[in-house]
Amino acid sequence: MRIRLAYLVIAAMLGAGAPARAQEQALVSLVLPSRNPAAGAIRERLARVATRVARDLDLQIATSPAAGDALTERLERARKLAVSGSLDGAARLLDETLAEGARAPERVGDAGAFITGHIRRASIAVARAELQTARILLARLYRYDPTLELAPLETTPQLAAVFADVRAQLGPAPAIEPADVGEMCNHKIVLVARPRSVATFGVTCFDDCRPVSEVTVSTSDSDESIAHELAKISLVVSHAPSVDRRSGRAKKIAGPILLAAGAVLAAAGSYFAYHAAWRLDHVGDGCTVAMPCTGTTVPDRSDDYRSSTEAASVLLPLGAAAILTGALLTALGVREGRRASLAFSPTDITLRYHF
Repeated sequence: MRIRLAYLVIAAMLGAGAPARAQEQALVSLVLPSRNPAAGAIRERLARVATRVARDLDLQIATSPAAGDALTERLERARKLAVSGSLDGAARLLDETLAEGARAPERVGDAGAFITGHIRRASIAVARAELQTARILLARLYRYDPTLELAPLETTPQLAAVFADVRAQLGPAPAIEPADVGEMCNHKIVLVARPRSVATFGVTCFDDCRPVSEVTVSTSDSDESIAHELAKISLVVSHAPSVDRRSGRAKKIAGPILLAAGAVLAAAGSYFAYHAAWRLDHVGDGCTVAMPCTGTTVPDRSDDYRSSTEAASVLLPLGAAAILTGALLTALGVREGRRASLAFSPTDITLRYHF
């Protein structure tokens, strides 16, 4: 019974360190929500570039889910609630809708309404003195589109001041965060585009949900040259001699888990070894020539000794093996993380690109 219980504990502990996520080996493209008039042209151009990059990297093009009207309808309901003075109801509906759109920006059907919804929710937050909420929403919009300007009819001096502070803090070229890509980060390569100025836009290449580099596109080069540069960046990352940061992180998680499991197993094994030694020394306690033990007393004690010995012989080697494996995984994870940090330093490439 004790040995079976030990095996169940070992299986549960080792199962906790198993990898939890398999990544889809595909390429997908995304234009972040923007009300910039050039967004449609950017989307068409990015689709052509993505096809060429996928061909160069021998990856499949993942089909993006079709944009829908569900978010737009909810944003319109929130607008009506805000106009009627029901700010609490509008805020709740906007929080749910904007969070859903941020998780899947490719499903946003009406980007203009989505942007306006952010601004409306930020205005409510400013009116309630919830400045941190307003900053988070405006920072997301600014990362989506660094060319964004607030229209006079949708802003107040207080909101404009918060937005100006956000822009000053993030700088003229705010980095796109993995959270901005949403669930599309599950793909191997994600090409994320956004406007950068009146005549340029940027394409950020995400590899395994890491922003590798941003290509700033202007008005002279062809689709082929853009695709070549993006594919070259991704190939360097994919074939670098270092190990992926995710692998290093997995080892740094699994290593301490195995170390802890090994310590528990070794402690349990030590207890059973001590108990077996104690039982061996006291197997005849209470038994004398004048008053010999009767019944099952001695056999029971002998069985207790044998079961404790068997448990110790299983748990101690397993604990030692788990501790050694955990220490090795932890060391490898730390080393791989350091190598990955050196290998994946992002670069910024500027090209001139023809619409």
